[in-house]
Amino acid sequence: TETNVAEVFASTPDTQTARNPARVETALTGDPRARLTPRVAKFISRQSGLDLEELQRRADRKIKAFHLVTPWMAYALVAREQGLVMDDIAKALDVA
Repeated sequence: TETNVAEVFASTPDTQTARNPARVETALTGDPRARLTPRVAKFISRQSGLDLEELQRRADRKIKAFHLVTPWMAYALVAREQGLVMDDIAKALDVA
């Protein structure tokens, strides 16, 4: 079944969850990595030297270009472009 954002907000009694896009994304996609997105973004920002706004801008461009890319994957693509060691990014995204 398809879930829309309005349903997630309506069914979420916790206002912190409703304000957190990563939690909404997790609820919509069922992807457990979505909740790690803010942490991964901060890690990539520190490692690459990009500020969070620039990192977000670049990730948004990836999402617009590839359409079916999740935010965490867009951040990983930016990290790769910046020459970061992808083993560290993969470990940060590990949900096992």
